[in-house]
Amino acid sequence: MKHKILLALACALVAATAVFAQNANGRISGTVTDNSGAVVPKAKISVTNQDTKISWKSTTDEKGYYIVTNLPVGMYDAGVVADGFRSAIQKGYDLPDNGRVTADFKLELAGTNQSVTVTTPLRQ
Repeated sequence: MKHKILLALACALVAATAVFAQNANGRISGTVTDNSGAVVPKAKISVTNQDTKISWKSTTDEKGYYIVTNLPVGMYDAGVVADGFRSAIQKGYDLPDNGRVTADFKLELAGTNQSVTVTTPLRQ
């Protein structure tokens, strides 16, 4: 009887470990530059899951780099807003289990209140 209980506990432990292994999270990162290639520090980044509509926020560092971690598997849109530039959105990033996706932005100077949307068929 003891052996059956131990075997059942061991099976439950293995099953729980497998479930947690499938919940690995990924990340989306990139660099924000302007048309001349200069980095854009302090740009505000938003990464949104297309299905859940949950958003994660980040800000670029002094080198124009950002990273958003602990993202569940899914399809994502990434957007950026920075003072003096047009906002931009890139849609359709497929983030796989434990995936790493790069979403770089090249911003245009703001002349009027306009935004740019890019749909990407990227799979990484």
